[in-house]
Amino acid sequence: MKKNYKVHSKTKSQNPRVLDVYDILLKNEYRDGDYWALGGGSQEIQNKLNSFSDKDWEDLKQDIINWSDDDRDILIESVAFGFDRMFTPYLKNKMISRAGKFLLDLFILNIGDRNEIAYFSFFIAQSDLNSLRDLEILRKWLEANGDENENWQKSEISPLKNVEEAIKKASR
Repeated sequence: MKKNYKVHSKTKSQNPRVLDVYDILLKNEYRDGDYWALGGGSQEIQNKLNSFSDKDWEDLKQDIINWSDDDRDILIESVAFGFDRMFTPYLKNKMISRAGKFLLDLFILNIGDRNEIAYFSFFIAQSDLNSLRDLEILRKWLEANGDENENWQKSEISPLKNVEEAIKKASR
């Protein structure tokens, strides 16, 4: 771990909860990728997100544009970590809707890697806070970017299939 990790800070937020999440990223910026892929860092981030209010989620969304691409990607992956049933998620049930809406908002605002966010549509679909209009935009983007091919549609984690299910849910 680097001693003066905060010299790399790009955050502009004053929100202590957003700063806590960003602090995890900076403290671990030189850690092996397995630290994130196998959950250590992602679980730590999810534990911090469990205390977020609606305002904290909004502040995070506003500040993430200041972060590096790597930090954004790690946060996006960490939000949905474990919900693919590969590992145990640490995000509490009461945060799933807010976190799913957060990812969909990032997609709509074109913040972060849209392909990565689309991959996590299985997580977005679990949110009860999704806007039907935003889900339709995501669906059209998926169709335009090849996610409607037959092999992908047969996949259990098909982004297009997940978004279509979320649209049905939001239409009720």
